Amino acid sequence: MDTKHIEQPQSTLGNLGGPNLLCPPRPRANEALDPTARALWEILVPTTRNDGRPFKLRYHRVWDTRVRVITGGLTILSPTRGQWVYQDTLFAERMIPVRILATRSQIDQIIDLTLAYYDQLAVLAYRISDCVIMRTRDSIPGTSPVGLDKK
Repeated sequence: MDTKHIEQPQSTLGNLGGPNLLCPPRPRANEALDPTARALWEILVPTTRNDGRPFKLRYHRVWDTRVRVITGGLTILSPTRGQWVYQDTLFAERMIPVRILATRSQIDQIIDLTLAYYDQLAVLAYRISDCVIMRTRDSIPGTSPVGLDKK
């Protein structure tokens, strides 16, 4: 049986050449001015181990807790399917997109956590937006949760 090798562009997993090739370590303007500036990031979390066994929900919950300690929160989206090539082998797997409001330093910490905790060859995270508005009800004068302002 003849095996087909898939030719890949230079930016594939096997040719990344370092942890920040696709997102340079040089900070964006808002990060240079304020290292506490947060952006909305998405990271892809695996659903199965390298040997194909699924991670149990309680295992994911430990990761969730660790991320909450770092950033204060996360939004877990429905699992999706993805494909990637490593050493000319195509891998197809389910993954969980997780959105996180974090600084660049915090997302780097979460990427490192995810690499180690899930024992991954690579972890993909990307900035969705650096124009994020988070407003709390108590930041607006004269507003309070419904029913709590009545006596």
